[in-house]
Amino acid sequence: MKKLNLFICAFLLLVTGAVRAQYTDLVDFTGTSGAYPGENPYGKLTPSVTGDTLYGMTQGGGEYGYGTIFSYIPNGNIFTNLINFSGGGGSDSGEYPTGSLKLSGGILYGMTDGWSTGNAGNIFSYNPVGNVYTNLIDLWNVSGGGTYPHGDLTLSGGVFYAMASDGGIGYGSVFSYNPVGNICTQLISFAGASGGADTGWGPTGSLTPSVTGDTLYGVTQEGGYNNGNIFSYIPAGNIFTNLLILPGGSSGATGAHPNGTLTLSGGILYGTTSGGGSLGNGVIFSYDPVSNVYTDLINFTGNGGAYPGGGNSYTPLTLSGGILYGITSGGGAGYGVIFSYDPVSNVYTDLHDFDGLNAPEGAYPYGSLTLSGGVLYGLAESGGANGDGVIFSYKDTSTATGINKIGAGAINVYPNPTTGPFMVTGLTQSQSVEIYDCTGQRIDSRIADKTTMDFDISAYASGMYLVRVQNQDGSVAVQRKIIKIQ
Repeated sequence: MKKLNLFICAFLLLVTGAVRAQYTDLVDFTGTSGAYPGENPYGKLTPSVTGDTLYGMTQGGGEYGYGTIFSYIPNGNIFTNLINFSGGGGSDSGEYPTGSLKLSGGILYGMTDGWSTGNAGNIFSYNPVGNVYTNLIDLWNVSGGGTYPHGDLTLSGGVFYAMASDGGIGYGSVFSYNPVGNICTQLISFAGASGGADTGWGPTGSLTPSVTGDTLYGVTQEGGYNNGNIFSYIPAGNIFTNLLILPGGSSGATGAHPNGTLTLSGGILYGTTSGGGSLGNGVIFSYDPVSNVYTDLINFTGNGGAYPGGGNSYTPLTLSGGILYGITSGGGAGYGVIFSYDPVSNVYTDLHDFDGLNAPEGAYPYGSLTLSGGVLYGLAESGGANGDGVIFSYKDTSTATGINKIGAGAINVYPNPTTGPFMVTGLTQSQSVEIYDCTGQRIDSRIADKTTMDFDISAYASGMYLVRVQNQDGSVAVQRKIIKIQ
């Protein structure tokens, strides 16, 4: 038998032990010093290529008080402070990082909404190999561009797209960043209600690609009847379309002020608002871009959660197995909740009420949840032992909520081993499938447009590869190792 020449790879998948339904306070931040420097963690946690490490940011704390980049390894509960933002000077310029980190080609990209040149924010990169931080673009220097970005960078066609709440002609903007050439370009300047064509203002969150990837969807917090807009943007042709003005209404029966990134599932966009609804606590809504139909799905009651997303947290619902998971910054026991929503049955479930400073436990969670190894991980802006915020996890093995089914979808990779061709089955539309080699280099990436997709790694050397399936919000649905033989 011919001897196989296999690469030895360190693709370590996150392993978690069997646990009962529970919330766990994993890391209590300690402000400007201490064992866990940083305060007010923000956004969501971003998995590494192999999924064994989670990366995140805090808006404050650290050595200079301007925020940090950190890593967290669940297997061993290992926290590492990586970068301390230094404000207007120093090698790690920028302050108050916004949104979450975006992984591309082994490099993490992100934004700050303060200082650097002109105190308008910057775009930066962070390479975990060598612990190298690079200030790429000072947004103040972008002609007519955005200032004070909020949300994450969205990667489409090798170019990053993002939104700024200010800049342009004063109502915010959509801009792009191309790592090739280090070029930042202002694309759309929101016009508010000027000229009778209300494009909205104060865009929030991140842009969400369509299934085909040629259209990006987003929201503004204001505009229309002062309740916000839903819009689309097509990079090819630089085409902006105002799709829907949220009516709100004096009764507050319709959601107002959408405050997060839209999540695509089955061709429908789902989101949340921080206001409106029957009780004024916000709603979960759906939007069908084909029929241009907006629907209020769930009205937050206060006791079961209020003000989803919260504050400056512009991140999406987390999709897994057809269920949407999220957090609110208020309601429940008073400090926010973790919830699930089933679009098929229209069932909302309050899974966990944050208990503030008791236990101790986090309070006022901001951002969205990250799914890794069947466990939900998130960040609470305050609370914990020191009041500076926490990293937490949540897992529920009960059948009542269905959380035990997270990450347990019927996604398969076969044949395995393979001489090159293989299939990935059990996919849902809008999921992405990425193939990585032993060095962590991404060699293929596609958006699923059907349940089964064909791949071929015949042109690559024998060895072990990683197949990673991600949901639209960036959470990992499943990871599989595949061996290529001669």
